[in-house]
Amino acid sequence: MARVTAPNPEFSGSRFGVRFFNGRASTDDAIAIGRLLRAGYLVDDRGDRPVQTQDEPEPELTPEPEPEPEADQLDLESLTVRELVTLAGDRNIDLQGARRKSELIAAVRAAEGA
Repeated sequence: MARVTAPNPEFSGSRFGVRFFNGRASTDDAIAIGRLLRAGYLVDDRGDRPVQTQDEPEPELTPEPEPEPEADQLDLESLTVRELVTLAGDRNIDLQGARRKSELIAAVRAAEGA
């Protein structure tokens, strides 16, 4: 039986069908163990018998996304208001007080230039 430790030591609940209490659980479910390992959980399988994980297909490798261009490289005027708000959210830019598209563009440029 493998002992599993959650990244959050206070976690109590279920993850991949494994019940945790105060960040700890035990399971023999090889599929769950594989998923927990990939999710960042620690697994100690030095129990009385080794844990064998089933071969799961390797996930397809996707190319790394291109880095987002800086605000001065983007044509901010061509973006919609929704796209500007999403861009600002992705970059943690404060838009408080910006109500018009021109104000959103100014806020993005100011934050990127800071």
